[in-house]
Amino acid sequence: MHRQINILLSIIGALILGIGVLFYTKVLEIKRVNPSERTEVFKFETIDGKTITIKAQKRRFKVKEMEGKTLFLQVFGWNCNFCKKEIPQLIKLKKTL
Repeated sequence: MHRQINILLSIIGALILGIGVLFYTKVLEIKRVNPSERTEVFKFETIDGKTITIKAQKRRFKVKEMEGKTLFLQVFGWNCNFCKKEIPQLIKLKKTL
């Protein structure tokens, strides 16, 4: 009986160790990816039906359709109180520029 308990505990320990090693290697695999090499792609449609593609990297945005132009990008939500407060400031900025 004592031997069976030892075998069972050894199997459970080996399983826990295996799961731990598997988890640890997956975490290391995620950390190895250099964040500056990651590129996220977002597509927006303008009110006149044009599509704008934004490629985002660590500290850089690339907008192919706006290359060589000054771009001010403001993303907001219609139901966001903070965003609603910014709208008059954005209108003033647009008139100024």
